[in-house]
Amino acid sequence: MNIRKKSRLQQYAMLSPAILALGLLFALPFALSFWFSFTDQHLVPRPIPTRFIGLRNYERILTDDDFWQAVTNTILFSCLVVPLQLVVSLGTALILNAKIPFRSAFRAIAILPLLLPMTVVVAIWAVIYRIPNGALNAVYQLVAGPGAYIDWLGSSSTAMVSVVVLSAWATFPYQMLIYLAGLQDISPELYEAARVDGATPGSGFAMSPGRACAMSTSSS
Repeated sequence: MNIRKKSRLQQYAMLSPAILALGLLFALPFALSFWFSFTDQHLVPRPIPTRFIGLRNYERILTDDDFWQAVTNTILFSCLVVPLQLVVSLGTALILNAKIPFRSAFRAIAILPLLLPMTVVVAIWAVIYRIPNGALNAVYQLVAGPGAYIDWLGSSSTAMVSVVVLSAWATFPYQMLIYLAGLQDISPELYEAARVDGATPGSGFAMSPGRACAMSTSSS
């Protein structure tokens, strides 16, 4: 056995525990779920044996109005939250990359949502959205008058926007760190050369930070 084959076998041997764990935790449940979708298998065990029913489950779900409503809501949520995350994360990265006072403190605050457990995030936003005296309704009452409130999560006109804002706030620090890393990778000489060439702030961003952020987004 030559050295190259021996090294490759050692690599496979070190990867095998991770591959086995991924197979047991992801691939096997996915395969079982795919098979169960063609049967009348129930989550709760029952004495009646499981039967193969073909495409009946798919026929039922494709004719279910609730399913298509869920698909529509998911697409709408994605179309709203992704651009909002990009704008907020890029804007925050540009601010934190600039030479501003207390920049380190602001960076620590900006990544705080990423460090909080989801249970804490939900608890914070539950206080903000609470009716009738939550933080957001308190601000609304300053405009609409005492006693006025909006059911932010219970109304069909505000529930989607409320969830989008919550999700964007909880996850934007991840994209912000990627953008910030791309911005800090730009050599200061490029900014100086752009100023000497008479570049405006907008064109300078498009040529250097904008390109770095685009490269960071595509690499992530």
